[in-house]
Amino acid sequence: MKKLIIFGIILIAALGLLLTACGGTTDDGDKEIVRSLRILESSPKSFAIDDDLDLSAIKIEVEYKSGKKEIISLSETMIRDEDRPKFSTIGAGITVLIEYGGRTIPYSFEVTESKQTKYYYAHFVSNGGSSVESQLVSVIETFTIPTKQGYKFLGWYDNVNLGGNPAVAPLPITKETTFFAKWEDNRRWAVEFLDKEGNVIPSYTANIVHGESVLYEPNGLSVEGYIFDRWDGQFDNITENTQIRSIYTRIICFVNYHFNYLEPGASIDSKPVPYGETLSTESRPAFVQKEGFTGKWKILNINYETVEITNQFDRVTSDIDVVPVYEIIKHTLTFQDDSAFLGSGTSRDNIIVTINYGSDFSLTSSENNLSSPEPRVGHTAEWAVLINNQWVCIKNGSIWDELNSEWQPLPVPVTSMDLKNSTGDTVTTITNGTMFSAIKANLQIQAKFVKNKHTLIFRRGQKTLETVLNIPYDTKFKLYKLESGTPDPDLVYGGKPKTYYVNYNAPEDWDIEWYPNNQWEEEDKFDFDNGYITVK
Repeated sequence: MKKLIIFGIILIAALGLLLTACGGTTDDGDKEIVRSLRILESSPKSFAIDDDLDLSAIKIEVEYKSGKKEIISLSETMIRDEDRPKFSTIGAGITVLIEYGGRTIPYSFEVTESKQTKYYYAHFVSNGGSSVESQLVSVIETFTIPTKQGYKFLGWYDNVNLGGNPAVAPLPITKETTFFAKWEDNRRWAVEFLDKEGNVIPSYTANIVHGESVLYEPNGLSVEGYIFDRWDGQFDNITENTQIRSIYTRIICFVNYHFNYLEPGASIDSKPVPYGETLSTESRPAFVQKEGFTGKWKILNINYETVEITNQFDRVTSDIDVVPVYEIIKHTLTFQDDSAFLGSGTSRDNIIVTINYGSDFSLTSSENNLSSPEPRVGHTAEWAVLINNQWVCIKNGSIWDELNSEWQPLPVPVTSMDLKNSTGDTVTTITNGTMFSAIKANLQIQAKFVKNKHTLIFRRGQKTLETVLNIPYDTKFKLYKLESGTPDPDLVYGGKPKTYYVNYNAPEDWDIEWYPNNQWEEEDKFDFDNGYITVK
């Protein structure tokens, strides 16, 4: 016990400096209020009188009001002066008061005359870790640390429920004791997310604690032509490396053909096309033709405007609305001058009138004013249409005689006629020589001019010597019959020689002169001997 006294004197000076640290301060030096003290069960309960006293073997658990706990060793400063001699007094049931941080706790022990070392078995249950052999010891100086794949060792506990604090070496063993290993599951599993092609998306990979769940589902990657549907795989209770597949649905576009668009009872023919593929030619419906119209399919854009179809069906990437676009057929009525005047220098320009398919056209309407061709002096004109390669007068159906440039009248004039095409279809009906009804083709209408015909009467006084009928306008007429020589092809000759007129009740030496309409002016005289008259 002398050793104890000397040891205690030395410790009083050395440990006095530690009073503040042992008296309830935190690691950063701030004072904390002690709530309670507890002497650990591992603290020795017996001392031999001839052994050096090691107060640091007595372990005290300090709990602060902040909830913090720490294990400290007993020091001389924590024992009252009147209790120090008790450690050098042989006896049992000795109690001293330990003071720390304003709190006290009793500590009971015994002091024996001589030290008798006792050995006990310490057994170790590693709970799945590496095996640790049992030890026959009085004090466990160092604990063996086991290993377990994927786990972190937390310490040895003296109860199967792993409650309380782990055992700390050196630890006296006062009875046969079994220690149990406590582990923290440190296993981590890689959960990989795969893209549509089955490739790992690195930025999506998650490391999940064994048995835990994936708490966040990432968004599926954008893939042209596809809609992300879902992730397919295990999200809960992850116990191994896991791969989760992405499930996509192919986008189906529709090419919608609108028949009778904007009309009552309109129907739609929808053609499904997988995104990015081609709408085949054979799957495209035929365009519905309408009489009197030309038309084709066009695409209706988002502004409800129609645009031409070019290559939009080569790679379909959205819904497309296709509508029929019709344009009424336009026909022309071409009013021509008589072909007989072509090249004469007096030919007139065509008059072209444009009308819609199936419309009517009146020659006599105020806006048209084409009731008859533009007149020519000395002529009478009518409009004609070409039927079966013949020009037919629209007024009465007369047939044009090209050779004689005159009409050949029908036995019974007509007031209505159908104009047909080469297949026999009626393209218009002409009535009363002025109205063209339900026009369904281009029409060529030509003016036909007939020269006015005149009568020449030759008199002497009140006596008619000769009457010449139906002399056409602009005819070069020579009264006397040609009795010798070659006739002039540009002249029309009378049927009697000059002698016929001269000898008519006249003396033999008399001649004959001709004057128009009893006008006896010399300059008006007709000289049929050397010339002719032009009939106007």
